Amino acid sequence: MRAAEAAGLDSMHGEKGPLSLPATHRRAVDWSRHARRWTGILLAVGVVWRLIRYGLAFPLWGDEAGLMLSVVQRRGYAELLRPLEYVQVAPLGFLAAQFAVVRQWGTSEYALRAFPLVTGLAALLLFARLAWLTLPPLGAVSALGVLTASHYVTRYSLDVKPYGSDLMVSALLLLLAVRWSWEPERRRWPVLLILVTPIALALSYPGVFVAGAVALGLVPILRRRARPGDWVLFTTYVAVVTLSFAGLMTLSAAAQYGRVRGFMVAYWSRGFPPADPLRLLVWLLDVHTAEMMSYPLGGKNGASAVTALLCLVGIRQLLTRGQADLLRLLGGTFALTLVAAAIPTAAAPAWRSTWRRPSACSSAPRSRASSPHSPPPRGSGGRGWSPASRCWRSPWGGRSVTSCTRITRRSTETCSG
Repeated sequence: MRAAEAAGLDSMHGEKGPLSLPATHRRAVDWSRHARRWTGILLAVGVVWRLIRYGLAFPLWGDEAGLMLSVVQRRGYAELLRPLEYVQVAPLGFLAAQFAVVRQWGTSEYALRAFPLVTGLAALLLFARLAWLTLPPLGAVSALGVLTASHYVTRYSLDVKPYGSDLMVSALLLLLAVRWSWEPERRRWPVLLILVTPIALALSYPGVFVAGAVALGLVPILRRRARPGDWVLFTTYVAVVTLSFAGLMTLSAAAQYGRVRGFMVAYWSRGFPPADPLRLLVWLLDVHTAEMMSYPLGGKNGASAVTALLCLVGIRQLLTRGQADLLRLLGGTFALTLVAAAIPTAAAPAWRSTWRRPSACSSAPRSRASSPHSPPPRGSGGRGWSPASRCWRSPWGGRSVTSCTRITRRSTETCSG
């Protein structure tokens, strides 16, 4: 019995691949059994917590209202290619999923948050599997506990926004990359990665940073193997990432960003890394000890310093265990997003986006409409985002659309005031 459990533990931690744990660092079978039990408990707690929040049907907040008004006013899927109203952006796949839900089940809070609930639950399960594949039992349970206990992860993954999709896509792409690195003789993993990538990028804008980091992280692994078939698959993957991203930019993303660019750059101006080296060091220290690292607890003004220190300890442990390939895979996502954040005229500060949760949990961007000090959206002419004298209703009915219009109008009036 113990021999079988030991064999199962070795298989879970992947003896074959460069990202797997060295045998000298594997935990005893008895501890593994306890860790598996706690993993089940944490997953159950995470699922129940999400279902409870979903069941409470919280009212839509400003950004949710603006996004859903943009969706329900479309008359067909082709109209989703047009830029969104109310200073909103969202990936095309997420918009199509929400549009299908609205047409099928209406516009109640339960209907609107059904797809985010599914992606949030899938992200939790994928992250748990990823943690168990790449970390020893204690580390896997700890990582899952942090994700499960984090308010930001649960709260934002149930919003009618693509935050849950961002987390799900990040965990899925990293998981497939790890499996490919462990089992090079099995073609299912690179093929799955290639097939899933276009869908993943359609569901998540920051997913492109994770997809790019996967490519960068796989290069040294494939070079050591020197297998021609791997390079063919890798080249195919890179081509799929490039073409998918270019196609999505051409279809909808570029038009969306063109409408909100001036507003987004002005609003996020304080989030961009400064060019001065000394100020850049201060900026890096500030962002890595503030809200971006507030998992499971933390906040502004260095309140997340403990989490940042734990991340440094984790980096040292990965290097000590010979898991430099895994560190490059996770660190590549940070590097690519930092490069994007250094180009303020081309993108909003990606350094504050939501992709980083599988690597080091981070907070989602705050709603523009929820800030009482925000100026009115550009192009609004000082007017509300919705008609001032009436509530627009969806052709499919539902009380949430009416509430959506009222909430969005009140939020804009507060901003304008």
